[in-house]
Amino acid sequence: MTGHDWIYDPDLRERYFLELHGSPSEDPWFLSIVRRGVLLSGNGVGSKSISGHSGLATPSHVMAHWLWRQRELFRRAIEPEALYRGVLYGSALAILALTSEARQGELVQISVDRFESLRPYIVKDEAGNPVINPATGRPRYSVIVLQRLLPKGRRHDSERNRYNVSAAASLLDEITEAIRERHDGRIPLVPPRRTHTKIDDLKPEHYLLQWNKVEQDGHQRRHRQRSDPLPR
Repeated sequence: MTGHDWIYDPDLRERYFLELHGSPSEDPWFLSIVRRGVLLSGNGVGSKSISGHSGLATPSHVMAHWLWRQRELFRRAIEPEALYRGVLYGSALAILALTSEARQGELVQISVDRFESLRPYIVKDEAGNPVINPATGRPRYSVIVLQRLLPKGRRHDSERNRYNVSAAASLLDEITEAIRERHDGRIPLVPPRRTHTKIDDLKPEHYLLQWNKVEQDGHQRRHRQRSDPLPR
């Protein structure tokens, strides 16, 4: 195996990779993306990739560069956990975009700090009658989950609007738990991305649409980790 020797650091967290074999015609549809190498090459040599965020769909920048140098693995290696996280984050954003009436620049503001108190309500059927829980014999309840986000054209906290994020609440819960597991039970406090159109109006928060990102300092072997929210 070729590549940077520090990739064999015993302190690095173990990761599992899937190596593709067999005919491409027998693969699930998404594996054709892997076979084109775009889940690795963008992190390894600067060409375009599906995700520019290390660990979301793509492996970490360190691992992607290492895999890219293994010519027998390039275009055949996939990190299932990273791919799953990419689908998880993408699904949450897609559902929220379709149901919350929030723009992309507002969706990436979702944070632990901006949840409103849950609003319970009685679930009703198409005829307007309460749905009864067969286990208790009582009406079934659900909750409305709201976030206060800063919309386009607004600049101050007092101008934040409420957005209904209930449709993706379970996915946001899963994202929250994944981040906490990665950071010893906490959600990192991070600033908004410098590319965000509201960079001057937003403050560091416990944003949910973030993931660990490994930065390499030029061509040196030392590296550091930081957490960045997704850009607009």
